[in-house]
Amino acid sequence: MPPMSLLFQIGLGVGLGVAAGLRPFLPTLLACGLAVGHHFKMAFRYGHFHFLQKDWWLLAVAGLYILVWVVQVLLKADPFNPFGRRPLAIVIALMGAAAAALLFGGTLRDHGHHGWIGAVAGAGCAALATVATAPILSGARKRLTDRAAREALSLYVDGVALVFAAMTVAYKPLGFLTVPPMLLLLAARLRRRGTKYAGLRILR
Repeated sequence: MPPMSLLFQIGLGVGLGVAAGLRPFLPTLLACGLAVGHHFKMAFRYGHFHFLQKDWWLLAVAGLYILVWVVQVLLKADPFNPFGRRPLAIVIALMGAAAAALLFGGTLRDHGHHGWIGAVAGAGCAALATVATAPILSGARKRLTDRAAREALSLYVDGVALVFAAMTVAYKPLGFLTVPPMLLLLAARLRRRGTKYAGLRILR
């Protein structure tokens, strides 16, 4: 594969990985749905990844999406912060890492590279998105007093994840642009934490 083509595929994997780390369902449905018809040169034809463009896989992802929404609404569960030991959030984070690994791995494997490299990189992209955004989104959800607004926040994050995935599929190098916002959010959060701990030390 020419270096430029490889760069494009890495960009696709990065963008899909970050999107899946935000919320895994709609990015997965978009990428795999397009792969069924080989639109935008999306395909998962080789190795252990070919099931990603099967109809049963799309139905399974859609079913999981609906199930997660039912659990979230009925149990009033926080879907965002796995670090707060929220069971639903932990499950969604693991789904995001798995989806990102499959999408990135399948992308590289379809173009003749080792799928496991993409799988590791995809899981890393998803982890970055989760670590950078989960505490912020969870905190925002807690501050919303209206229940409808709290649930709508999940729809908003779904929309952002879908936009990230769609722009990446449309032009693969745009996937690299999903990383800087995550790094900025993570840096800002670490900076605030450092300031908080510094203040506590002064009070002591």
